[in-house]
Amino acid sequence: MKKNRYRLWIAALCGILVLTSFAAVEPKVNAASASIKSVLADGTMLLADGSIVFPDRELAKGLGVVRITGTETKGYGITDQGALVRWTQDQAPALVPDVTGVKQVTMSRLLKTDGSLWAWNGDTLVRERAESNIVLMDDDGISTLAALSSDGAITLQVGSGEKPIKLERVNSLSSVRKIAAGKERIAVLFDDGEVMMAEVHHLGYDGEIGWNRVTGDGEDIAFLSDSRLAVVLKGGNAMLNRLTSGYGFFELSQYPEAYQLKQVVSGLNSSFYGQRYSGEWVYFHDKQITPVDLAKPSGILLTASATRPKIGDAFKLSLEQLYDNGRKAPIPLDQAAITVDKPHLVKALPDGTFKATGVGDAVITAQFGEWKADVKISPSLRYPLETLKEIKGVTYLPLVGTVQALGGTYSFNAKAKTFTVLVGSTSLILTKGSDKVKVGGKTITMKGSLTEDKGVTLLPAGLLTTVFGAKLSWNQDKTRITVTMGSGSFAATYLYAAYGSGQWSDWLILMGYPAQNQIRLYFRIEDKSVRVHTESLTNRALEPSAVAAVERYLDDYLIGIGVFTPDQYNVPYKTIN
Repeated sequence: MKKNRYRLWIAALCGILVLTSFAAVEPKVNAASASIKSVLADGTMLLADGSIVFPDRELAKGLGVVRITGTETKGYGITDQGALVRWTQDQAPALVPDVTGVKQVTMSRLLKTDGSLWAWNGDTLVRERAESNIVLMDDDGISTLAALSSDGAITLQVGSGEKPIKLERVNSLSSVRKIAAGKERIAVLFDDGEVMMAEVHHLGYDGEIGWNRVTGDGEDIAFLSDSRLAVVLKGGNAMLNRLTSGYGFFELSQYPEAYQLKQVVSGLNSSFYGQRYSGEWVYFHDKQITPVDLAKPSGILLTASATRPKIGDAFKLSLEQLYDNGRKAPIPLDQAAITVDKPHLVKALPDGTFKATGVGDAVITAQFGEWKADVKISPSLRYPLETLKEIKGVTYLPLVGTVQALGGTYSFNAKAKTFTVLVGSTSLILTKGSDKVKVGGKTITMKGSLTEDKGVTLLPAGLLTTVFGAKLSWNQDKTRITVTMGSGSFAATYLYAAYGSGQWSDWLILMGYPAQNQIRLYFRIEDKSVRVHTESLTNRALEPSAVAAVERYLDDYLIGIGVFTPDQYNVPYKTIN
């Protein structure tokens, strides 16, 4: 087996001699980078203090992690006490119950300090080998397992259940510094710097797998994602073997600008990370070098799943930490102080979501450490209020519906005939039959009196402009008024619907338009169209222009209740007469 062991020593030595000139360059030390202990292929970092920094999720700290494997979406870690930590895309890193004495972990296997080897079956560990004699191991996450047994045997196993192939037996277990597994191949770094490599398709003169000496000056080894072996030499240079099988497969060649390294870690897409003697990390890909900086927090970003919700709708907030390199990571909301400047418009719910309760603009602010961020929420009312009235040239709105739309509360004193209204911090006292209203300690005269019509208390619409700064606007047919508060709004309309009777009991009757005593309009909403029936309430035949005018009111009513949007003004009616 050992007859091929020294075959490539000259080629590897030549590679070292040619490139020793790189060692004269002294890189600038990056203190933040130097606090990185190791890096995973996707850029997930393990810091010296045991924290895990993910590319796009919150920092995990306080677990005492000393080794990690996997990616941001799924991975494992080992604590300084030998406990196992696991995380997934949906779960933050946490200790795995009842798993202790962990020495090594990969995405396929786990090795315990007692020498027992376990395999992952989903999220469950099952014993892979009956004997407990494994000292060191590595796998490629698919089919290849490389291992050092307590009897000194170095083995390569390709395929689950296959018999391990013995490559060498060492006299001292401590002579093996590291074992690495690639696709159907193994590499071993010995304590004296010797690196040996085998690949199942490279056979020796005796027809068995060749056990080949790669270099005698190794410092670290790792297989890249394309299965090439990366070797860091004691001089700090990084070397790679040939990508394709064939003659010279075990020869090493210098990777451009990869110098003063002490360890190497595989990255994605044939890339790799290297740690320099100074402690800083660099990323190598396609002959380009990028410093690996530990990004510094630069602020926070607060967003909402809906910034213009309808009253009654619930929405979620998301808080992210911003970094100076453009990266973002989520922050749990319970780790920040959340405040709402107008809690009568937006209410926090027990489940962590928020509910729109009033029309207007509310600002939600998050305080996280030294940073603040806010988001504006502008709720609107989904459907228009009914009972819009005009009395003696004054437009009136229903008091109760208006107060509720503004997120306010009210109480009524029957004896004094007064309504006490509270909208946020603004208090109003109105008296039935009076045009005077007390706002705080000031009395204001309204354009009309607080009145009642068919059991509904009405207040002059202009009061909203005087007290709250609302803007009032009418639609083209003067059937609907819109009250705008900041970026939120609600509407009130003369139009409303009542249920028909008799043969029209499953139809609605449009009410509130000027000609309702001459023309009756029945309608029924069906999927994406509306069935319409009009009939004359006089002895005169219906004029097409009169029917078209009434249908315009129906358009307006349907738009107001949200059946159609304004850009769908020409409703596809199916007329039945």
